[in-house]
Amino acid sequence: SDVCSSDLLSLDGLLRSERLAAMASNAGQMGFEHIYVTEWHRTQATAAMLVLARGGIMTELPAADPQAVARSIRDSDRGRRVLVVGHSDTVGQIVHALAPEVSIPEMRENEYGTTYVVAVPSTGRAVVLRLSLP
Repeated sequence: SDVCSSDLLSLDGLLRSERLAAMASNAGQMGFEHIYVTEWHRTQATAAMLVLARGGIMTELPAADPQAVARSIRDSDRGRRVLVVGHSDTVGQIVHALAPEVSIPEMRENEYGTTYVVAVPSTGRAVVLRLSLP
């Protein structure tokens, strides 16, 4: 199916997706090597512009199992730059699973622009940066 279809995302969602792709493009060599999305078309559509612009592998993981996403990142993507496009009810759980020492506030259902950057070093504590995309 065509995950770029404009009927999947609102205009604001399309604009956020474009900004995400532009941010990654402006980062030069800091592109994502692996992109995780859920089975929901909206998360796939959000990541699609980035995949088209920068390439990378997009893997679908079940939205109902945020622990599986964190496990996959820890087991398969250690030392790589990855992007997870999730939902308001799972993003915090994924971030917390990667950085258990960091308190993550609950996201509102209509909170679409919140972005977390999580650095998980080989040794030491994870570092979490919270951003808001307009």
